[in-house]
Amino acid sequence: MFYSLIKRNSRANRKENSIYFVSMIIAIIAFYVILSLENMDVIRFIKDMESDAVHKLLSLVPALYVFSLCVIFFLVFFTTRYQMERRNHELGMYLMLGMKRSRLFFMLIAEDLLNTFLSLLIGLPMAVLFSEVTSLAVARVVGIGILGHKFTISMTGILWTVGGLLLVKLVTLVILSGRTVHKEPMDLMKNSTVGREKKQRKTESFSCLVAGVMLLIAAYGIGLAVRDFTLMSMKLLLGLLLCGTTGTFLFFQGLYPFFNYMMKKQKGKPGLGSFTLRQLQESVFLKNGSLAVISLLALISFCCMAFGISSALTEKPVHHMDYTFSGEEEKVKKTLEESGVMEKFQAFYPMHTSNLDTDLMVSGELEKGFYELDYESILRALKAEKDSEGKENVLYDFEKNGFLSFPDILCISDYNALLKAAGESEIPLKENEMMLYASSEFSGGGKKEILKKILQEDLKVYLNGEPYTLSRELAEYDIVTDSAITLTYALVLPDNLFWEAVSKNENNVSTYWNGVLKESVVREQGLIQAISGINHKLNETAFGEQTELTYESYVENIGRHLFYIIAESYTTLYLGVISLVIANTALGTQYLMYQRQTGKRYQTLVALGGSYEALSKSGRTQIRWYFLLPVLVACVSAVFGILSFTEGLLSSYFEMQKNHIIFVGILVILVICVVEYLYMMAVMRASDRTIRELMKRKREED
Repeated sequence: MFYSLIKRNSRANRKENSIYFVSMIIAIIAFYVILSLENMDVIRFIKDMESDAVHKLLSLVPALYVFSLCVIFFLVFFTTRYQMERRNHELGMYLMLGMKRSRLFFMLIAEDLLNTFLSLLIGLPMAVLFSEVTSLAVARVVGIGILGHKFTISMTGILWTVGGLLLVKLVTLVILSGRTVHKEPMDLMKNSTVGREKKQRKTESFSCLVAGVMLLIAAYGIGLAVRDFTLMSMKLLLGLLLCGTTGTFLFFQGLYPFFNYMMKKQKGKPGLGSFTLRQLQESVFLKNGSLAVISLLALISFCCMAFGISSALTEKPVHHMDYTFSGEEEKVKKTLEESGVMEKFQAFYPMHTSNLDTDLMVSGELEKGFYELDYESILRALKAEKDSEGKENVLYDFEKNGFLSFPDILCISDYNALLKAAGESEIPLKENEMMLYASSEFSGGGKKEILKKILQEDLKVYLNGEPYTLSRELAEYDIVTDSAITLTYALVLPDNLFWEAVSKNENNVSTYWNGVLKESVVREQGLIQAISGINHKLNETAFGEQTELTYESYVENIGRHLFYIIAESYTTLYLGVISLVIANTALGTQYLMYQRQTGKRYQTLVALGGSYEALSKSGRTQIRWYFLLPVLVACVSAVFGILSFTEGLLSSYFEMQKNHIIFVGILVILVICVVEYLYMMAVMRASDRTIRELMKRKREED
C-alpha cells in the first residue's frame, strides 16, 4: 500500500510538472555531452596537432561541470520547494492520519528519486545517441569524414552525470523534506497564502527603477567601450558585471509604480483587467528577486548561444594549397621523392619572401638603407575617404605600426604560381608596376573593402624617386599554409626588381615550397584522410626528426580553426542551453505554482459567474507579462552583450569576421525569442488545464 502510494504520487508529480521533468532530461543530455567531449571525433582529430590547447580545453570541463551543478541546484531547489508548498495540505493530512514523520520523510525522498531515476533512464540513452550523432555530423561538415569512427560510451561521463544529479537531488530533498516533516499538521493544513505584502513607498520604488535603468545604461556603455578584456581592463569588467547585475535587480524592484499606473487605467472598465493586474502586481512585485535572477540567466543564455552559433558559422580557412615545406630545395625534393610523396602533387612551386631594405627610424635616429620608399599617396587616399572602421584600422597599421615603412616583399612569378595552382587567372605586372598584398586573415574590420576601394584611384609609390603604379588588384591569398607566418601586408614586385632587392640583402630571404595534391588522390581517400596518411609518411623521414626540414599541412590549419570552434563555440553553446532550460523552467514553474497558490481566487470568480474563457484570458495575459518582463530585459542586454563578446573576447582568428558574428548573433537572439514564445504557449496550455481543474473542483464542492 505504501509503495503504491509512492508510485501514484510520483506519477502525479511528473504529470503536473511535465515541463520540469523534460528540463531535467535536457540537462542530463547536456551534462553527458560536455563530459564526453574528449570522445568526439573532432577532438581526437585535433589532439595530435593542438595537444596542449586541447588539454587546456578539457581541463575547463570540470569547472563547467561544477558551475552547471550550482545552477541546476538553483532550479531543483526552487522547483521542489514550490512543489512541497503546494502539497502542504496533503502532507498535513498524512500526519493527521498517523503517518510517522520518518516515514513521510522517506516517502518524499522516494517519490522524487523515482522520477529522477526515470529521467536518467530516458535521458542517458538519448544523451549517448545525441553525442554520437553530433560527433558524426561535425566530422562530416568539417571534412574529416566518418571513416575510422568508433561508437563509444563514456562511462566517466555517465558516472559524473548520474552522481552529480543524484547529489543535487539528495541535498535538496534532505533540506526541504526535513524542513517540511518537522512542521506541525496544523501549520501544514493552513490555507495557502501568497505571503505578506511588502511595504514600500512609491517614491522609493520609483527611485529603484531610475537607479536600475541608469546602472544598466552604464553597463551597456562599459561593454561597448572596453575593446579587450585583459588584465588592464579587469576593473572595467568587474564594473560592468556589478552595474549590470545590480541594475537588473533594482529595475525589477522598481516596477511597482508601473502596475499602480496600469491599475488606475483599468478603473471602471469591464472584464477581469483589474484582477489580472493585481495578480501581476503581487507575483512580480513580491518575487522581483527571483525574476531578476531568471532574467540574468536568460541573458547568459542569449549571449552564449548567440556567440556560440555565430562563431560556429564562421568561414573555414581558405583552401588553395595542401602543404608548405621549408628547407634547402635539393634536400626538400630529395626527401619527398624518397618517401614517395612527391608523385602525389599536381603542383609544387616556390614562395620567396624578403624585406625591402629602406630608410628606417630606429630610436629617433635614421638608419639608411638601399631604398627610399614614399607611399604618401596611399595615406592621402585613405584620409580622403569617409570615416569608417576600415579606414581607422588601415591608417593605424600604416601610420602607427609602420607596416609599409620596412615592407615585406614577394615575387610576382611566385604569386602567379599560387594563383594558377588555385585555379585563378594570373596577374601580369609591368616593370614600373607593383601590387599591394594584404593577408585575408588580418584584413577584417573593413580593411579589405577600404583597400580595394582606394586601389581604383591609380595610386603611385616612389622607390628611390622612381614612380611605380599600384595595380588595381589586391593580392590576398595566404602565401603558405602556416597562418603563423602569413604576412600582414607586403608589396608584390616584378621579378627583376624583387631579385635586385634580394641581392642587396641576401641574408634576409626565406624560401618555402608549396604543394597541391592531385585530384585523383583527394577523390580516392578524401582530403583530410589523404593528408593524414601523407603526414604519417613524412614523420618517418627527416621532416619528423626536428631537423632543418619542416612542413605544415592544411590539416594543421583546419585543426587550429576547429579548436577555436570547439573552445569558443561548443562551451558557450553548452552554457547557453543549460541557462536557457533553467531560466524557462524556473519562470514557468514559478508562475504555475503561484497560480495554484491563488486558486481560491479563481474559484471565487467562478462563484461570481466568471466563465472559463474570461479566466483563461486573464491567465494567458498574466503569463505574457510574466515572460515579457524578464525576457525583454535579457534581450536588450543580450544585444549589447554580443557586441561586448565580439569586442573583448574573440580570438584573433574570429576577430576578422567580427561583423559577421554580430549579425548572425542578433539573428540567433531573434530565433531564441521564437523559442521563448513557444515555451510561453506551453505554459499557457498548462495554465488552462489548471483553471479547468479549479472550476471542476468548485462545481464538485457545490
